[in-house]
Formats: sequence, C-alpha cells, structure tokens
Amino acid sequence: MKRSAFLARVIGSILVVAAGAIVAWAVSSEMAASRPWGWWCASVGAWVLAALGAGHFWFHQLQGELRWDGSGWLLSVGEPGRTDSRSGALKEPPEPLIDLQTHLWLVLSAADGRRVWLWLERAHHPQRWLDLRRAVYSRAPSGTGPADNLTRPAAVDRDS
Repeated sequence: MKRSAFLARVIGSILVVAAGAIVAWAVSSEMAASRPWGWWCASVGAWVLAALGAGHFWFHQLQGELRWDGSGWLLSVGEPGRTDSRSGALKEPPEPLIDLQTHLWLVLSAADGRRVWLWLERAHHPQRWLDLRRAVYSRAPSGTGPADNLTRPAAVDRDS
C-alpha cells in the first residue's frame, strides 16, 4: 500500500471546485452587497479547515501491506522489517466502501477496535489485484458456521 496519487487528485479537484464555488458566490453581483464580511470570512475559514483536514487525511494514509493468509487478514504498517503498533491481525474481514474496479476503498476493524480506512489501487500491485479483490469479496467459513454442518455426518437418533 502506498499513498494514492489518484486520491490526491480527487481531493484536490473537490477543493478546487469548492474554492471556485466560494469565489463565484463572493462575486455574484446581485447578492454581494447583502452579505456581511463575516459570511465571507466564515466560508473561507471553513474551506481552509476542509483543505487542512483533507491534507491530513491523505498524508496520514497507511503505507504497508494487507494480506490474507488463508485463515485471516493481516495488516503490516510501515516498511518491510519495520512495522508499528497498528500492525497485526484484523478483527473482521475488510468491508468495501467504494469499488471502482481499479481502485478500492476499504474499512478495516483492527484487533484493538480502531477502524482504519484504506484506499487501494491496482497500479501498486497489478499482478495481485484480482487476487485481492477475490479475497475481499469472498466470505470464507469461520470454522463454526453453517458450512461445517454440510461436512459433518448427521446424528441419528434410534430407538432400540
């Protein structure tokens, strides 16, 4: 996992459109005289806060590896050999929030209860992308669910 250039472009585009809307609102001839400066300052301040929040979100995207080992999901945050406290087994399988075929936004439930949002791109590992997508959407049996009942012989109650 790396920080997504695509996500940075999406965030940047949204911020540019929002700034354009504020400027258009500010220069609209009919309404300009009726709005006090407090509204201008509040709207620009809100845009600055949104831009700072979006930048913080993007710069703090996790970098590492998300793996399925056959029995559960593992998250390794950081460079190989140097992981941090956010690394470890996940409590639940990843939940896809947005699926754009070549981009996938997931929410993970870490073992410590935190929720982590990941934006993944096919471009980072194109040879493993389809494997990842299949694993995310596959719901393997947990070992105690109804799927086990299909392989166990049924108990027979006999009166003799």
